[in-house]
Amino acid sequence: GAGGFGGMVAADTFCQQDANKFLLKGTYRAWVSYSEIANPSTFFDPEFEGYYVLPSDPPIAIAKGWEGLTSGKLMAPINVTANGLKIIPPAVIWTNTLPNGKQDNPRQDCANWTTNNIGLMGKFGMSDQTDSKWTTYGVKNCNDGGKLYCFQID
Repeated sequence: GAGGFGGMVAADTFCQQDANKFLLKGTYRAWVSYSEIANPSTFFDPEFEGYYVLPSDPPIAIAKGWEGLTSGKLMAPINVTANGLKIIPPAVIWTNTLPNGKQDNPRQDCANWTTNNIGLMGKFGMSDQTDSKWTTYGVKNCNDGGKLYCFQID
């Protein structure tokens, strides 16, 4: 949907509901930022050393631990939805998040992800990228379409 998806809590709720719908266990949060204290670097576990994997069949590892996820180089693109289907064509993913998990630009988050105003901009990544562009590809109008990255955090 557009960049005004209801804020960070709504994004996390969407991620959890989507995971529950497809019987994925655990707690899920969105990879989005809207402030210096509300971003993945503050909500994800920096001590996590396991693998982040796609819910595909078979599962595909995208990063080993928080360090791998935030290294700027993924092992594979995040190109699968919660139901295991490949995202075709590659999708715009709302983030405003740097590869290190911190907020990118305080003025490019569609007013804390609450508005589809054509005059505001939001930072995004691309689902077919494995370098830093997976999370910091570019900027677009908040009324344009985009998806969310959702990660299990426990």
